Amino acid sequence: MTEQDNWHNYFHKDFGHYDRIPKAHRDAMMSYLDIVTSTAQTTDNYDILFAVDYLLADHLDLDDDMTAIALREQAEKEGLLPSDEMFNDPETHRAAKELLLLFPLRSKEITGVVDLSYDVDTAAAWYYNTAVAILERTDELHATCGHGVDLRCDHSAQCPQRVVAKLLLTGQYDELESMLNIEGSASIYDVKTHVVADLYKPISL
Repeated sequence: MTEQDNWHNYFHKDFGHYDRIPKAHRDAMMSYLDIVTSTAQTTDNYDILFAVDYLLADHLDLDDDMTAIALREQAEKEGLLPSDEMFNDPETHRAAKELLLLFPLRSKEITGVVDLSYDVDTAAAWYYNTAVAILERTDELHATCGHGVDLRCDHSAQCPQRVVAKLLLTGQYDELESMLNIEGSASIYDVKTHVVADLYKPISL
């Protein structure tokens, strides 16, 4: 919690509703998640990273595909995305899917749009639904992660349960946010903190 935490002003809000999110962004995210979860490992060289290009282009309202490609290539260099080879290898396919599912929360470009352009309720809806989508799609393997010591995971180097919580709780209330925050309203930091609190009620963080 922060001193600026005014979430009590929003306790009547249902921040799980997709309809608060701009339709183009909502459609882009739904399409991306569907492609990632429905595309099976294959010996064919299916380029799963096209889905990342489309997500960036649509969510950032880009007219230039080359900008989306450049952002995706930078994310690859930073280790935020799998290679096509990793996605198509049966031994690394699951880990590759987890990286792809976590990408929207890890992308500073995408979350920057949410943090700076959305109102607080819309941002809450986006973070809540994105986190839920990731957790639900990795639930079969990771549902019990976090109930042990130190949120230990025996399945992945980067457990989705841990990464989602860490991503939402990372970041301090800084001077920029202070300038953006209107007195008496909840901040983006408050939004993320409460999303984690809501999603991880059964888990001791």
